[in-house]
Amino acid sequence: MTDKLYLMKLGEVLTISGSQYGDIEALRVPGGWVYITTKDNGVNGWSATSCFVPYSAEFDNRVQPGSLGNVSEFEKFMAE
Repeated sequence: MTDKLYLMKLGEVLTISGSQYGDIEALRVPGGWVYITTKDNGVNGWSATSCFVPYSAEFDNRVQPGSLGNVSEFEKFMAE
């Protein structure tokens, strides 16, 4: 799953889990992702919450540890 998250383009939405009772989606935004959780509230409606998750190279398998030593290298990587 993490590989798909790191390959997302800006504005792209990835469904992480979904069912008839609710969904968890990730929206790629500048600097990270917004996780959006929707849930059937049982009263003829839906509730939604969202949380910004900042980018971290910790789980990005394309990045070698220590290879992003300064801001300009990080910006080049994010621009890919």
